Amino acid sequence: MPARALARRSDPATSHGGASAAVCVLGETQQRALTAVRAHPNRTAGELNVAVGLDPDSRRIGRRLNELERAGVVRRGPARTCTVTGHAAHVWLAV
Repeated sequence: MPARALARRSDPATSHGGASAAVCVLGETQQRALTAVRAHPNRTAGELNVAVGLDPDSRRIGRRLNELERAGVVRRGPARTCTVTGHAAHVWLAV
């Protein structure tokens, strides 16, 4: 993933500390999302949330999937009805 500034140079030290912590959490959440896709291919973000024990309405996995897609490690599959939400959603596959 390309680095992105989470704190400006002019921000206080507490902001820089928070930004560093966010980078660590973001990396862990991305890894969790990638592991979920590898273990449960052809599932929607909502279904992946349930598979890893998150709240079905959580957006944590879905947001990370978009980032992982930009990084080229997962890809969107066809859309179908999600068994969790009942809405049309793309399934995800590891590359």
